[in-house]
Amino acid sequence: MEPSLPENIARAISLLEERIDQLDNKVNEINERVNKRIDILDASVEEVRHQLERLRIDSAGDLALIWTHFLMLFLALISRPENLLGLIEEISQSISTLERLKTFDSKTLRNLRSDVLKVIIQKASEIKCDVGDLAERLVKHFGPSELLSPEVKNLVRKNFRQEGLEIWEKIVK
Repeated sequence: MEPSLPENIARAISLLEERIDQLDNKVNEINERVNKRIDILDASVEEVRHQLERLRIDSAGDLALIWTHFLMLFLALISRPENLLGLIEEISQSISTLERLKTFDSKTLRNLRSDVLKVIIQKASEIKCDVGDLAERLVKHFGPSELLSPEVKNLVRKNFRQEGLEIWEKIVK
């Protein structure tokens, strides 16, 4: 005897429900695999991002060091105060360009500016540059917090004596 139409429909529905359950299970398995791969990719991308950031920081530090050494070499060639005072503008523009291009992070730029300032002060002392002229030129390109930092003040005192430091402080303030 053949099954009745309602029995056939019930059996078809049952088979369809089983097939739907099987497909749901397959979809869930695929989703789990996809999610695992996504997690692995996310972790890999994050690791690559961290490595690139470390590389950027390392290379920025290396670039800053190279830039400072190049500047020191260039300053070694200067033998007259007016040449040094003229170069300060160019150095400041170079640093501003580095800031705009975001070549270095803010800490590296601060260190670079500090190193440049120290090298300029030392060179100014070597070539007998007037401390007042130097301060007037530097105040246009460096902030009071940089020019009056304890380290810079000690360097000015060391290179231009106490009288030079007093002139420096009057001009910077």
